[in-house]
Amino acid sequence: SILDKKHMTLFTSLIDVLAKGIVHQAVSYNSLNDCHTVTPTLPVLRCNDAISEFFIGLLAIVHPAQGGYLIERYFTTLAKFDCGDAFESSNSSINASYSQKKMYLIISRHLRLR
Repeated sequence: SILDKKHMTLFTSLIDVLAKGIVHQAVSYNSLNDCHTVTPTLPVLRCNDAISEFFIGLLAIVHPAQGGYLIERYFTTLAKFDCGDAFESSNSSINASYSQKKMYLIISRHLRLR
């Protein structure tokens, strides 16, 4: 089936929140535990796997072009942490130091590669 514009807007917002939330969850865990290695933890990787399964289920019920757009949106949102766009938006509440930005970069890349 083909989703209308309102449903696509809803799914786009959901995808953005999921991508940002999973990166923030991984960074906050690493910050709280003062880890020497910057890697997503097992619960974060499970969340990432659940998001992947969500996309698989979504592809079964929506038009392939719309599913492809939502998957691309997820990876694009994760990639925003690489180039610093997530930190420079005017409505962002992220005020990160250089080491935190580096942590966001590493985790977002790790999640995209997974």
